[in-house]
This record gives sequence, structure tokens and C-alpha cells, in this order.
Amino acid sequence: MMYMSTSAATYASFGTLLNSEKRKARQQIKLKIGRTKHQKIDQERDLKRFWADFLLTLFVSGGAITFLIFAPETYVLLKFFIIFALITILEQTVERLGNFFSTSLYLFPKEERLIIISLFQSRDYPLDDMKEVTRESAPDLLKLHPLFTFLSENKDYTESFQAVLKLSFPGEHVYFSPIDITTWEKVFNEFVVEQEKEVTHVLPIWHPKLLKRLFWKGYFAVTVKGISAYTGIVLILAWLDVPVYIMMAFVTLWLLFNLYVSDRVLIAGTDAVEMEDGEVFSR
Repeated sequence: MMYMSTSAATYASFGTLLNSEKRKARQQIKLKIGRTKHQKIDQERDLKRFWADFLLTLFVSGGAITFLIFAPETYVLLKFFIIFALITILEQTVERLGNFFSTSLYLFPKEERLIIISLFQSRDYPLDDMKEVTRESAPDLLKLHPLFTFLSENKDYTESFQAVLKLSFPGEHVYFSPIDITTWEKVFNEFVVEQEKEVTHVLPIWHPKLLKRLFWKGYFAVTVKGISAYTGIVLILAWLDVPVYIMMAFVTLWLLFNLYVSDRVLIAGTDAVEMEDGEVFSR
């Protein structure tokens, strides 16, 4: 039953990436590109960008993978649940890999549409729905990586560490890094009626000013998304051969601590910002 359940979960997870409807939609978009005048938005592809995402994934899931390999067989049920979590993480990694190597962006000026073709995330955006165009100095990995976010509306098509354009649509934010970003920023701003804004400077994740954000983002990732924290601690306690009741007490205390810090963890996971003014604040 465990083998059957694992196979079914894997099929269900990867089936969302490879379903026939997505393939048909991608083919229709390709036919439209061949018939309609368009401009291609070129991006420079840097493998370091993908490896950064991959290493963050290993950081988040490392404890779970270690437990899966080295924990005694008496923990087979816990290993079973870890496999389910790792299937989801593997699916997200494959999706990111496919999009990194297959994404192409096209602007249709006459029809006022932005079309994105990728292996797993093809999109067709009407530019009259665009709310805002923002430039960021670099990709914000803690905001774009799926294991560091919760209920995220961000679509990451960045392929390097160059400056990033963020296009805001209802319900989604599209991130990509065009080669001639100044020109493309002006082009997309023509579809938005707004005042010119300053560039948002993104600090590297190891910068001292980001240590607090990195701590809570990392804590959210390893305890909620990657489950490495619990499995890593259980593995250490099993290696120390502590009694089961001590192990259960330790995990219970940690769960209570997570309840205590849950507000800070969710604020970090959702990239929420405290409101200081505006209509909603007043109400």
C-alpha cells in the first residue's frame, strides 16, 4: 500500500505539470506567435541563477533527505510521510528547471499582450490589466523561491542575477530579467498610467541587514515547507538513543514554540508588510 500510495502521489503531483491541456494551450500560443507580429524579449541565461535555487532547496530539505537515508527502519512510517513532502519539493524543482531552460517572452504591441511560453508555465497577459511596472536591482531569492513563500502570487521567469522587471497583474506578479531592461521598462510603462518610481534595491541574502528576514524565512522553510527541522532533530535524538517519551516531549515543546512564533513565521512566509496609512488602515 505504501508503494501504491507513493506512486499515486507522484503521478498526481507531476500530472499537473504534464497534463494535455497545458500542452494544447502551449501549441496554440506557438501558432499565434507564428501568425502575428511580435517582439521577443531576450534574457541572458546564467546557470548560477538556477544553482542558487537548487542549493536553497537542498538547504531546506537536507534534514528530511538525511533522515530518509540514515534513520533506522523503525521510523518507516515517518519516512513514508517524508517521501510525500519530498515529492512536492521535487515537482517544484523540476518545474523551475524546465522553466529556466525553456522560457521565451513575447510582446504583441498591436494586441497589447504579453505572452510567455515555457515548458510548464505558459501565460497570456492582456497589458491593459497591468497595474504597475517596477524595477528591482536583482532577483529577491527569499521572495521568489517557492519554499520560502506562502500563498505566493509571484511567477519567477528570471534567468540571471541581472536587474529584474516586475509586472503586476490582478492576482499575479511576473518577474523576468531582460537584457535591455531600460528600454523594456519604458515600453511597459506606456501601458500603465502612473508616476515614475525609483529602482527597488535588493540586497544579497547574506547581507547583515537581511539576517532577521533570512532567519525567519529559513525557519519557515525548514519547519513548514521542507520539514527538515523536525526530521533532523528526531534523527539526532534517535542517534543519541534517547527514550521515546523524551523524543515526544521535545517535539511537543517545539510545536508549542511554533504556535508562539506563528505570527512572525507567517509574516515572513507571505512577505507581509505592516500597514501605516491608507483607507484600510483607517478603517
